[in-house]
Amino acid sequence: MFLKQLEANSTSKFYEVNEANKKYEIWHRDLLGIEIYTREVAKQKIDYIHFNPISGKWQLAKDDLDYHFS
Repeated sequence: MFLKQLEANSTSKFYEVNEANKKYEIWHRDLLGIEIYTREVAKQKIDYIHFNPISGKWQLAKDDLDYHFS
């Protein structure tokens, strides 16, 4: 579905890669990836992603439910 939207908007070319096993790469490979080894760590990371846009310097919304991408 995501790829179809990109193709409809003519933006799929930004995700093209020259790989033998795939044509597109949506996610960036991150050498600083964090291993999720417990449910507690998973919850901590999800909470960070969820609440970060409304906290600190970002203040992208007044409430976490108001932030569209959360």
